[in-house]
Amino acid sequence: MITILLVAILAVQIVTFVVVYVGTNFTSRAWRLPLIGKPLQAVVQKVLRKSSN
Repeated sequence: MITILLVAILAVQIVTFVVVYVGTNFTSRAWRLPLIGKPLQAVVQKVLRKSSN
């Protein structure tokens, strides 16, 4: 279970990096991409909080 969470965290980090990288290179799309990334990160954080409790 812990390894699954670690992989999920790593995946979120990679996705966030890609979103930031693409967002800085394509400023016209920059507003759209973080809208996908931020809720995804929030969902993962909620899952992590539930599993830690």
